[in-house]
Amino acid sequence: FIRGGVDAGATLVCGGERPDLPGYFVAPTLLADCTADMHAVREEAFGPVVVVLAHDSDDEAVNLANDSDYGLYSYVYSGDNARALRIAQQIQTGNVALNSLVPHPDAPFGGFKRSGIGRDRGIAGLEAYSEVQSISWLACSRWPDGLPATGGGQCRAGYRRAAILIWVDDRRSKHA
Repeated sequence: FIRGGVDAGATLVCGGERPDLPGYFVAPTLLADCTADMHAVREEAFGPVVVVLAHDSDDEAVNLANDSDYGLYSYVYSGDNARALRIAQQIQTGNVALNSLVPHPDAPFGGFKRSGIGRDRGIAGLEAYSEVQSISWLACSRWPDGLPATGGGQCRAGYRRAAILIWVDDRRSKHA
């Protein structure tokens, strides 16, 4: 991945080597002078690899960021917080960190596009463990005169057909 970026013309600023540790590790790596067509830019690296693309405007930066099949995480750094927020709101990723690397612990985590569906953490993450049930019931019920009743069919004298909807959101775990 890293060697392919360098072979395609990126500048290896730092990192890229494998530390002498058991397992599969790579030192934190920075590739500069990248172009949008490079494999290292187009693919989602699950490791400490950062690619840098030059841009001339905020609009160009947003277009470069959004020109991807993936959208897990992005970072916006600026001395102007309003500008950073404006840019972040245009980026198509599930998470955007402003002037930081650390997400808020209560913020939902998950990606857009091919970076996955669903969320972990926060209220949105809890939704995956909730079961919502709707119960539709078409029954004969005794209704006071003048109240509408729906549906067809025969009911006993003094009873009318009624449609009832019960919505249950009990927040119980599907996996309990």
